Amino acid sequence: VYLLRIRAGSFEWLKLGYAKTVNERINDYGLPEEAKVVKLYNLVFHTGRQAQKFEMAIHKKYKAKRLSPMKMKKFHVLSGYEECYPIDLMGKLSTAMKKLSPL
Repeated sequence: VYLLRIRAGSFEWLKLGYAKTVNERINDYGLPEEAKVVKLYNLVFHTGRQAQKFEMAIHKKYKAKRLSPMKMKKFHVLSGYEECYPIDLMGKLSTAMKKLSPL
């Protein structure tokens, strides 16, 4: 499960997701060429099912705060546009990641 900080031009947002290989997943988004991606967290789980359950718990808690998928499709041309959050949630999402961490 990962939390990314992404910047394209003057717009910045957070992306929460899970993947076996984070770098490959980032490439699958279809981000603009100038996009800068910083990995804030990368939590490792024993199974994909555990990772998905953890990710879904965070999404459920912050669903109302998500950025509009229609807006995010401009940046995530191929995928990943439904799980983006405003940058001002960085503290709360970071705390959730630490609190729910499997370690």
